[in-house]
Amino acid sequence: MNPIRFSAFLVPLMFAIAPLSASAQVQTLTFQCEQGGSFEAQVEKDQAKVKYASGKTVGLLPVDSREGRKFSDGRTLFYVNGSEAWIEVNYTMVNTQCLAQQAPTTVSTSNNSSGN
Repeated sequence: MNPIRFSAFLVPLMFAIAPLSASAQVQTLTFQCEQGGSFEAQVEKDQAKVKYASGKTVGLLPVDSREGRKFSDGRTLFYVNGSEAWIEVNYTMVNTQCLAQQAPTTVSTSNNSSGN
């Protein structure tokens, strides 16, 4: 087989296979806030889930941010930048100066549903 033809075949094949093996990164962080509150956050590329100490969980979608990452559902705004975070509900700060209590845990979730 001619090397040029082989590479012309291989490159498109690699791009076709890549989405099948793609995985999502889930980062789980536990925050302790200056005023005593705490919460857990699971952060992915396209969503975040904030779980309060009360057990209530809120699902949020990404919004534009100049620095760090922001997620919102129109009522709750969650901002995280490195190991610092805050939560705002209805334009009122409810958890401020929150620091991650442990190194982030990152879990890969595979899109493969074949059970392997």
